[in-house]
Amino acid sequence: MDVKEKIREKLINYELTTFDKLEDKTVKRLSEIETCVSEMESEAKELEKRLKDLKPNVTKIIACDKVSITKKTAYNNPIILRYIETSIKNFPDYLNEQKIEKMQKNYDELNDMYYKVIDNIIEDYNRKNERILLLEAIDNLKKENDTLREIISEKDKEILNAKKNNKVISINKFEK
Repeated sequence: MDVKEKIREKLINYELTTFDKLEDKTVKRLSEIETCVSEMESEAKELEKRLKDLKPNVTKIIACDKVSITKKTAYNNPIILRYIETSIKNFPDYLNEQKIEKMQKNYDELNDMYYKVIDNIIEDYNRKNERILLLEAIDNLKKENDTLREIISEKDKEILNAKKNNKVISINKFEK
């Protein structure tokens, strides 16, 4: 990307002004700054790549000019192998890869926990709604039960009155 294009983009992103409103002197100075920043960024990327390349492993250590052992010797001698592995483990983490990995793991665990909590909230809400519906159904059934009890009570009174008056009441419509 062209230096002027980078400046245009950054001016917009930083919410400063538009490129067209700048004086020539300011454009020149911003170009110098952007060139310097770009060179620093490029150098930092090179250093990061070099740090990654310098990260030790068993093969790199054994292949080093100053080390005069074979892979077979290293892997067959538990002291040498353990020494190399411990040295690798204790090597400084210049790129904070372990910290980033640990943070990613924590983030993933928190994210899982978040979704479990959301699921529990939804389930609780659904249970509350089910409970409300069940309570309404129970109330309706109680009212219906009360109505049926009243009907039975009235029929019992009719039967009692009929017995007092010696009238025969047929339950079945085919009986006489």
